[in-house]
Amino acid sequence: MHFERLKRLLDEGTLIMAGPTLGEQNTGIAVFEAPDEDAARKIVDEDPVFAGGFARSELRPFRLSLLRGRD
Repeated sequence: MHFERLKRLLDEGTLIMAGPTLGEQNTGIAVFEAPDEDAARKIVDEDPVFAGGFARSELRPFRLSLLRGRD
């Protein structure tokens, strides 16, 4: 359910990238675009992993500063 939801968000153009981090801690990172913080919180809160209490979420705003191939 979690992966399928991320795939749907990707197909809809909301999700930019997502994947697990590597190492001893089982965590993941998802970068997505939302019009405001309330919409972003809704995206996170509706994820089955967080809604089911299997993991804790942390929402952080992000501003791109450097990108390969961008002037």
